[in-house]
Amino acid sequence: MTTDFIKIKVSNNDLKQYFWSHSLLYFHSDSEILLFDNETIHTKHKKQYNGILFEFTKHALYIYFKPHYYFNNNLHNANDFTILNCIKTLREFADTFKVDTKELQIINIEFGLNIVIPKNLICVKDFLTLLTYHEQNQFYTDSKHSYCKYSTTTNSNGKTNVYKIIKCYAKGLQFPVYTDLNTFRFEVKSNRKKYIESLGIKNLNDLLGPSTYQILENTILKEFDKILIIDEQARPGLTKTKLDNHKKRLNPIYWHKLLNKSKNVFRTNFKSYYDALNTCETHLKKEVRKLIFDKLKELKKCAVLTPYTEQKKCANLTIYKGKTGTHLNNRCLVTGLNISMQRNDSILLSHTGLKYYYKTDRFTYDRIKNKYLSTNWINSDYKTQIKEIAHNIRNKHSNIKLRNKRLYEPSQIQMF
Repeated sequence: MTTDFIKIKVSNNDLKQYFWSHSLLYFHSDSEILLFDNETIHTKHKKQYNGILFEFTKHALYIYFKPHYYFNNNLHNANDFTILNCIKTLREFADTFKVDTKELQIINIEFGLNIVIPKNLICVKDFLTLLTYHEQNQFYTDSKHSYCKYSTTTNSNGKTNVYKIIKCYAKGLQFPVYTDLNTFRFEVKSNRKKYIESLGIKNLNDLLGPSTYQILENTILKEFDKILIIDEQARPGLTKTKLDNHKKRLNPIYWHKLLNKSKNVFRTNFKSYYDALNTCETHLKKEVRKLIFDKLKELKKCAVLTPYTEQKKCANLTIYKGKTGTHLNNRCLVTGLNISMQRNDSILLSHTGLKYYYKTDRFTYDRIKNKYLSTNWINSDYKTQIKEIAHNIRNKHSNIKLRNKRLYEPSQIQMF
């Protein structure tokens, strides 16, 4: 299951100042917007760290984070992203910046999963055309993306309601290099505090416990169950009269007309439609739901319902212990990782630290390899890889120093 995107709000001024001054953040952009009164100017200063965007405004800091993309070096979100991978990625973020996760309020979230639909069942492009309604909300084509549909309620002026949005799209056509062409993505997103809190999520700390993901899993199945899929290929075993009524429901216009009636009429017809389909041994929605159910089960592996720090067998949570005890203060200025296993004067992750992570925490090593190893060396032995990764980290540090020197003169007055 993928936590595809989260938007974090930081209201604590001290924490906001802490992020603004943090050495890992570097300049992204500045912007000014004239508000509706034509007098007030709203200023935004943006910094970034490895694809994570930090937007500083007068009253708050907003952090835009795509954990699945971050896990894949910001290249794609087309592969499987397990619950354990998600928790460890979020934990890496928290550990890198050494922040209290309860101070990071979640105000926007997107979560979902990818499944590969067998080609002999249906082509993913054809499947998307059969998605008609989610509850009483029609599916619309997303003009920004090819083979993408979304469903949500609309306000009286026709504006999209962001309380809950259901998105379905052909992930394989978006990233054909990284996944099967017939990959389908199902996603739930919300920008509203009330809905997000109904999922048991108030802050980033709530996303570090596997129990929260059980709620997200149940939500995905529940929302998929509410989708109306026009299935013309199914052959239900019905009497002639019931079969005639069923055939009427295969026309999208029939459902459109029902919207002018009460919600109960729509729901009654929805139930009758699937009661008819369930007389078949199987049908399209049943097959796809099974694929979703099986994938959710697979993505839960190793994410036992215990606190993060107690997961040992599947999650390697080794902390380096030196001669004087456990050290957590020494951090690489580029990666943010603990480098206490290196010399005391180290400021960057070096060969020693990389070898340590390779032997004790392969998850972290692979994350660093994805970010800092050129594809030219991807098939080389691990010693060569470590040499090249360390070299690229040093280059990254030099580039950041040069960039900051150009952008921020010593005498320049800063925002705070």
